[in-house]
Amino acid sequence: MSTQDPTSDGKNLSTLVFGFLGGLSGSIIGTGIIFYLSAKELIDFKLLF
Repeated sequence: MSTQDPTSDGKNLSTLVFGFLGGLSGSIIGTGIIFYLSAKELIDFKLLF
């Protein structure tokens, strides 16, 4: 068994931050695309829900 303490190099934190920012920006962009296509009447909200 190893008695060495795990080192925290910030890799897990940066992965969490980039994942959160990527998910947030993706959801905002996706919502914007849905609203844009709905405003142009290319898609119908009844088709989505």
